[in-house]
Amino acid sequence: MKRFEELYALSVLFVSGFDLFGEYNAWLDEEFLKNGDDFALLEMEELSSDKYKTHSFFRQYFYDNPDFDKNIFGKALFGELERAYHDKNCDFDSFVNNCYAVYQNLPKQIEWDEEPFFALDYAGDSIEWGDYKRAHEIIENAFRFYSGELSASSAEIKIRSFSEIAALKDGEITFFDGEKVALSSCAGKKWSGRCVGERDSGANPPYFVFFSGEKWTKIIFCKKGLLKKRKNQRDFAIIQRFVQSLGFTTMDLQ
Repeated sequence: MKRFEELYALSVLFVSGFDLFGEYNAWLDEEFLKNGDDFALLEMEELSSDKYKTHSFFRQYFYDNPDFDKNIFGKALFGELERAYHDKNCDFDSFVNNCYAVYQNLPKQIEWDEEPFFALDYAGDSIEWGDYKRAHEIIENAFRFYSGELSASSAEIKIRSFSEIAALKDGEITFFDGEKVALSSCAGKKWSGRCVGERDSGANPPYFVFFSGEKWTKIIFCKKGLLKKRKNQRDFAIIQRFVQSLGFTTMDLQ
């Protein structure tokens, strides 16, 4: 029998535009015939004609449930997404639009910038900029997250957004939650001399990575809305000037 997290993942997908409600109901009918006295299955069967009520059932079930297994949910979600991506009838633009809907329907236990889930949002940004190659790369990298194909460094990077920064002073980047990145402690970790990190202004989203502590800190520039590209470029320049003002450098990966 499937875990509830796997069924929750299916429900997120079928309310987000992916044609999986029939597959879910086929599984449910089979399980209900074998375990008709199961209260949860009975409730699910009663809701099986309405995909939105079905999704609400799982969302409510896990809303404050400490037993929610994010790993099982993520594997099921991206496994189904990868299957849809490789389908010969897949329209990539529609696929990415549906991925953004999935992103909006994710459980509250998943942070907005958490790997690999944030890829469901950023792939659409690449398409807005006309960069379909980058959009494909973002999606395909997300698929590799659960297959173990990502490099070790990817799992050792903590992602923060520029909007989380409270202050740039005394040689430190301070975030609103109190966490700090001292640039002096980043020097010489990967590159020699005064290099404290890496930057890529052409990436989507643009980012800096600082070689801080056990987990490196990746600062992404991901503002939305009107003039978002200009605002992100401005914020990127603020970090770059701060680093340079202290006599440090970052490796340009663009």
